[in-house]
Amino acid sequence: MCSVPPFVDTERQVLQSLCQGGPESRANLNKLRSYRWSEPVHQVIFDLLAKLQGANPELIRELLPARLTRRGFPDFDPGWFQPQPLKGKEIALLIDRLLGQGSTT
Repeated sequence: MCSVPPFVDTERQVLQSLCQGGPESRANLNKLRSYRWSEPVHQVIFDLLAKLQGANPELIRELLPARLTRRGFPDFDPGWFQPQPLKGKEIALLIDRLLGQGSTT
């Protein structure tokens, strides 16, 4: 059985949190613009979130499955992509962890 690298879970947590919007969401999206996501689907989700900046979180979750299908991920199971409300400091630490692992361009 193949284990999931820890940063993949961190990426999921960050993306889940970004889907919730919030006042620091735009700044967090900007911080991650040069980050190289480990999973292609994570990059697609990030790109969609960047395009939908400021959108209602319910709208984002509603639009995400169809947009992922159109981008080549028809089997994406959004079940793991439930709301992940993190406090500002928590999301900042996760983003710093991602940016510090050497996967940026």
